[in-house]
Formats: sequence, structure tokens, C-alpha cells
Amino acid sequence: MLRRPVVVLFAVYSCACGSDRSAQVVTHTVLDPSGCTWQLPVTTGHIAGTDLSELSGIARSRRFPDRFYAHNDSGNPPDVFAIDSTGKVYASFRLDGASNVDWEDVAVGPCGPPMPDAATPSDCVWIGDIGDNLNERKEVHLVRWSEPAELPGAPSAVSIAVGKKEWQELSFHYPDGAQNAEALAVLPDARLLVLTKRNDGTARIYRITPHWPHVGDKPAKVESLGVLGLAVGATKEGGELKLTAADLSSDGSRLIVRTYGSLQLFRGAEVLSGPPGSLADWRALVLPSPVESQGEAVTWDADGTILTASEGKDPAMFRVRCH
Repeated sequence: MLRRPVVVLFAVYSCACGSDRSAQVVTHTVLDPSGCTWQLPVTTGHIAGTDLSELSGIARSRRFPDRFYAHNDSGNPPDVFAIDSTGKVYASFRLDGASNVDWEDVAVGPCGPPMPDAATPSDCVWIGDIGDNLNERKEVHLVRWSEPAELPGAPSAVSIAVGKKEWQELSFHYPDGAQNAEALAVLPDARLLVLTKRNDGTARIYRITPHWPHVGDKPAKVESLGVLGLAVGATKEGGELKLTAADLSSDGSRLIVRTYGSLQLFRGAEVLSGPPGSLADWRALVLPSPVESQGEAVTWDADGTILTASEGKDPAMFRVRCH
């Protein structure tokens, strides 16, 4: 978590290859190779109040239209909020017995093996307790719980308890030592991706294959897929270099990542499901990005647009559309 102002730049298609990671800075829309044009961000609303003033992750519900799950970061209660794209809060869910050591991102996707006692297979809400600013945690955690079966139909302040038997925690450690990370995504096959936060315009990507006690007590398999080069420009104090959130499209083909000063789109995300190897040639399309005080959340919406949000008092939510 970084607390300082950010100068936001707009950039065009560029490659973060080798030591040359500069990006051409522009202040207009960006043409997508598919033929549409990414428009400048528009505000969809504000998250009023203080409940999500330290928002650090957002992910689209697969069950409820125009609903998203969001959370605060380290030291806050273990609460997950259901909100809509205008920032209205519909409910909060407190995970009984969980600990928010440093929750940094949330994702929604396949559960893999169903939760114990689950009535029917469903998607899970995954929480990445993966922040480690000092690179000192011996292990970090992933939390999963099945998407709720229902949500209030109107905005409310209702708090719903999620019992200890309704969620699970998976502990793991990296094969090459402690890492600070703020980005989490779920592959279509229920494996997880963790992307680290670094100062040099790169991110390490780890792929986790969870194992759960109720289906065989084995440790999680953690693979290093390599180093992702980000397309970066010259922003104040290098803030643009630091990756703070990520999300995969529901078909797993597109990865959107954000830094404090940019949104970057990677196509051909199927590489993340394959054998570990170099990511050096993977190119980013740098999209128009909103001006946010401390942007740490991004998600795909069902229509292929992108939503972002930031920490702060009454933070705005932004939509970036390609047409």
C-alpha cells in the first residue's frame, strides 16, 4: 500500500522488452487491434461513506448482474462488500474467524473442488491475503467461499455472517522466497495467478494449484511462470511501475493489469495456463486510465468493459469502454 499522489499518463501500444521500457505518452483514445477504440474513462458513481475507504480489490459477480465484490486492505475487518457499478453497497459479508493480515485483491471464478458440504457446484469468491511490503512473511494465504445464493435487492447496510465452515484458507509460500504482491486472478481451470508488486517495471507471475484437506492433504503447487515486463512511462516517483491489481476475462483470454498510473491489456492470456517459461515477448496495450489518488482495483464487467476504483474518501468508480 502506497500513499502518495500520482501523475497519470495515457499511453499507446508498446512493448516492455529488454531494458527499454519507455512508453509513448498520449492524451487521446487508443485503437485496439481488434478494430474498436478504447475511450477515455467515465465516472459511473462514487462509493459513499467510510466502509470502503481503503478499497484494495474489486471483482465481478458471476451470479448477479451488475454486482461486484470489494474489500479493504490490511488491518481492517475480514469483510467483503457487495456493490454495484455506481458504488452503492448492498451488503457486507464478515468471514467469521478470518484475519485480514494484508488483503490485496479479490477474484471470482471456479472453485475447483467444491466447498465441503456445498449443495451445488458454484463459482467462488477468492481473496488474496498476499501483501508483504517488507518481504518477510514466511507464508501467505488465499481464502475462498462460494458466491452467496442471494443478495438484497436494494442498497442496504446489512451485515451477513459467513460461518467458519463456509470458507476455506489455503497457505502457501513462493519457491524463491518472500514476495510482495497485490494482484490475484483465477484461471478457467481454477488455478490461481499471483502477480507481484515491484519497483522496476516488472512483475513476477506465480501459478498456484490448490489442494484442499477434504480432497487429499497435499501442499499447494506453486510455479513461477516468469517475469512480466510492463509498459511504463515517466510518472512521479515511479508510481506507474508498481502493479496493484489484475483480472482475467471470464474466458481466460485477456489479462488486464493496473499500476498506480496505467491500465495495461495483455491478449493471448492462454500462455498463463501452459508450461512455465519466459514472458519477455508478451506485449501490452496501454489503455487510457482514470486519474485516481491510489488506484488498487480493477475488474472486467460482463460486457467487456473495465471498471476501476481507488482508495480514499468517497472514491469514484470509472468505466473504460472500447467501441
